[in-house]
Amino acid sequence: MQSTLLHAAGAHALRILFVGNSLLNFNDVPATVAKMLQSDGSGRAVTESHVFVGHLEDVAPGSATDREVRSGKFDVVVLQAAMVSSSGKISYPQTRAIAMAKAARTKGSRTLLYVEWPRRGVDETAFTLGVYRGIAQASGAELLPVCDAWNAVLAAEPKFELWSPDGNHALPLGSYLAACCVYFRLAGVQRTPAYVPAGLDAQKARTVLERCRAQEKDLRTRRELVWPPEHAPPFEKSARGRRIVGSGAVRKSIRGPSSSELW
Repeated sequence: MQSTLLHAAGAHALRILFVGNSLLNFNDVPATVAKMLQSDGSGRAVTESHVFVGHLEDVAPGSATDREVRSGKFDVVVLQAAMVSSSGKISYPQTRAIAMAKAARTKGSRTLLYVEWPRRGVDETAFTLGVYRGIAQASGAELLPVCDAWNAVLAAEPKFELWSPDGNHALPLGSYLAACCVYFRLAGVQRTPAYVPAGLDAQKARTVLERCRAQEKDLRTRRELVWPPEHAPPFEKSARGRRIVGSGAVRKSIRGPSSSELW
């Protein structure tokens, strides 16, 4: 499977579809990922598309977004915005998230579940990660724990400003952290992208980049469901609910109801 992906990627641009809410789309994480992938000396070309949804359960079967996910046009599909209880006390159905992840994989798309960071001052990482882990186990999609990298950076550098004033969305440095997590999952940990979004402090950006690289290295040694077998690193022995308010270009997300290189 790995050699097939390498061959296919050489014939066309790497095509990535991002589906999620403002925790994925603020500061244009999808475009940042694409620019990072094209700036690391690999020579790869990348095209990205992104679709804004309140949460994945909002995506109706047969809708335009559902058809895109199932189209088979994309090498990679990144899904975010699972229905996660803001109180941590309710287990919501993940029917549509599971169905879309399964469908994307069936069509040959590598499927990543982007696990968002906690709200400032709220201990919810384990709960949120558990929700996405359930989706991964049911669908075979890969977990991408942006939340863990976020927490690790703040543990080492507590003065780094990752949250916006609302304590929910990311400032540009936090969005760059998220993009770094996606980048290293897709590109592997050997290369270093030259692209850094304008306005970021260079030293802070480098610290974030290296923390995300270290996390990806660590994930590649764990015996847990992170990769489906066809994407497992070769050295492995085995294989919040959110409501969206507002409209237009800017939407506000509020917490909802109480290997080696592959390309």
